Amino acid sequence: MRTGGHENPASQNPADRPSRARPTGSGRRVPLNTRQRAYLTVFYQLDQEEERRQRRRWHQRLHRDPAEQWRWIPYATDHPAADPTPAQQLLDRQGIKDPGTGSTLAALVRRRMIDLRHITVESTVGSTTQTQVRLTPQGRAEARGNQPQEADLDRLPGWLHQALHTIAEPENEPVPRTTIGRTSARRLGPRGLGYIEDASTWAYRLGESGRAYLERTDPTTDQR
Repeated sequence: MRTGGHENPASQNPADRPSRARPTGSGRRVPLNTRQRAYLTVFYQLDQEEERRQRRRWHQRLHRDPAEQWRWIPYATDHPAADPTPAQQLLDRQGIKDPGTGSTLAALVRRRMIDLRHITVESTVGSTTQTQVRLTPQGRAEARGNQPQEADLDRLPGWLHQALHTIAEPENEPVPRTTIGRTSARRLGPRGLGYIEDASTWAYRLGESGRAYLERTDPTTDQR
């Protein structure tokens, strides 16, 4: 079954225990292929984004989820009516929509880059199975090493950075919700990064965290 244009790797009889990689015994490290690197980079991006969110909550003296919970990244929800997960959407933006997801995830497990599990979750379509991944320390180190040296790891992806700019442009004026997509709104909103706020039931406005981000990453932009 497919979700969001990707082959869903969830098994028919999922177990909550994660699949962990075991050494192959060859001892020889084979570089990741292009597709595997793309998946690992997306997982790393989402992992780091959530880590920053949890850190902000700590500074704000808000409740933080245990790392054992938030390190798990939703990959695919096993229902034809389910929305694609953020991981699927990021891969879609790179044009990675063809079959092969199951084998790619399995390869990353074998390479000890990720752990994999299938759990039952409650969603808008009821109880269903969701495939989740978690970076291993080795996988996180591999993904970090694949980042361009000059990259600012705190910087949003270009499309999300542009969405934030769209909200900021009117200078303290509310912006209609339809101006940016739902994915951008979820990632930037109060339940995500907290960079934008609800100005009303129909509009968003730039939040203080979003203003600080833009001033830090784009100091030439006047964000009064």
